[in-house]
Amino acid sequence: MTALIQGDISEHYSIRQIPLQGEVIGLGTTTEIDNGELCFLPEGDATTIYKGEPQTGAAIFQDPSSELIHFPYVCFTSNGAGLGISVDAASLPPVEAGLQAMVAAAIAQIDSPADYFGIRLQAHWQALVVTVAAKLCLWQRGRLLRDRQEDNVYESLKHFYFAEQSGDPLHHFLGPAPVWNLSGFYARHPETGLVTVPQANAHLHIHGCSSDLRFAGHIHHEHPNTRLRLIQGLILYPIAAVEVLKADLAVIDLRIEEDLLRFTIANQGRMDVSDADVVIVVNNSYRGHRALRLPWLAQGDREDVAYPIAGLPLQAGTNLIEVIANPDQTILEENLSDNRASITTVFTPSLMQPCSEDSLSA
Repeated sequence: MTALIQGDISEHYSIRQIPLQGEVIGLGTTTEIDNGELCFLPEGDATTIYKGEPQTGAAIFQDPSSELIHFPYVCFTSNGAGLGISVDAASLPPVEAGLQAMVAAAIAQIDSPADYFGIRLQAHWQALVVTVAAKLCLWQRGRLLRDRQEDNVYESLKHFYFAEQSGDPLHHFLGPAPVWNLSGFYARHPETGLVTVPQANAHLHIHGCSSDLRFAGHIHHEHPNTRLRLIQGLILYPIAAVEVLKADLAVIDLRIEEDLLRFTIANQGRMDVSDADVVIVVNNSYRGHRALRLPWLAQGDREDVAYPIAGLPLQAGTNLIEVIANPDQTILEENLSDNRASITTVFTPSLMQPCSEDSLSA
């Protein structure tokens, strides 16, 4: 079974590209525009995605045929039908040990060498704290870089509290919702940051929907105000391989034509990209660089750019012009070696006309 795990701030994956036939385990977040947190649930012979809404905690169906829905952070497996391993909850530690300890004990029972496990179960709660991470993806880069400056990214998010009666004045009480269907991942090495938050021993990252599909969000199984009653239907999916999908921006066909610097920015990777920065640097002087931004570049697409030579700080004589895509490396890329291209040109101020060395030698 293969898991596809990807995402950061500027990378996006369309819901239409996620293969939802069969048993697919997943979680993720939506964009800054339509903020929310994702839960993958089985429905018949397929899997359905619901989004938790940050302001109300409501569960919202995500149309798999939509061209508008895409995710900057999403982890999902391939079809795991027939590969799940059921574990008897009676053989696990008591609920007082917490959900993470129970899942860890279940994994120990099946004796699998996998580093990642898909998790699916139904949980019954006496009380439950849930968050919906409107800006969770903003911290994903820090997780991948193993940045430990933020102890718990969830502390600043809106919390929802579910129970028979209000008992947590710091969070938004939404009444009883005792039964939740959960889907997520257990990582033996959470420091990789692919599927968990950067907390010590935070191996379990799991999202869920209430059984009536009214609410959805990130399950705070470790919260002091969360109290688990029992679990049912625990299924583990050992993940044999992990594929990290990334974008791949390339600067190609850099040339000078008449009074224009022309080049193409191509996305040769497997993720769509938003807010891709491109800079033009003359003579290795970043102080006078020119900056461009491409609002969107889907995988496989390219953007042709024409920049006026008159807008560049050229000096009399020979000039080195370099074009760099993703200069600050804020976009996760498969290959950075093709992010820049350069050209040398001779500039004669009196003629106000640059000519490349290639044209001089012709």
